[in-house]
Amino acid sequence: MQELRETAICCLRRLRGEAIGDTAPVKVDEILDELAVVGLVLFQQITGQPSVLYYAASILQSAGFSLASDATRVSILLGLFKCSHTMLGFYKLIMTGIAVLVVDRLGRRPLLLGGVSGMVISLFLLGSYYIFLDDVPVVAVAALLLYVGCYQLSFGPIGWLMISEIFPLRLRGRGLGIAVLVNFGANAIVTFAFSPLK
Repeated sequence: MQELRETAICCLRRLRGEAIGDTAPVKVDEILDELAVVGLVLFQQITGQPSVLYYAASILQSAGFSLASDATRVSILLGLFKCSHTMLGFYKLIMTGIAVLVVDRLGRRPLLLGGVSGMVISLFLLGSYYIFLDDVPVVAVAALLLYVGCYQLSFGPIGWLMISEIFPLRLRGRGLGIAVLVNFGANAIVTFAFSPLK
């Protein structure tokens, strides 16, 4: 990694000439920080979290809640609208609180890896429901709850925590702006890509 950093510094000095001076290492560190943040928020959205929440009513309808109103009521309970007064909003709040309480003790990386592992298992369960277990609708509901819980223990709060820690104060505004732009752009792409896959 250090060799790549040195190569990047040499390339930056070659591109910018004498004007860059001794600030090349600082500029390279800024670029690497921005790339790390972009990767983090990109993975945060590529997990499919927006699609699972936005299309929860459709997923639940296919899970046996025959009426759209029943599926909508259940999805509201699962927090489709992300309101604090809904059940999933409360569930998400509890899971985020747990993450906040244990993040310094357990560390960011173990929580991210554990959360992603749980999300993979829950999405596997959800896919299995559609292929093999379509007569057991509780699998779909349990998979949604597991998915949301694992996301809120990992990428939900820890992604934004790490973004705020990566940037020094003088770059935090620009860095968070880039993170939000990539976050909403990836959110839109994932959401629109999910619809034809249903």
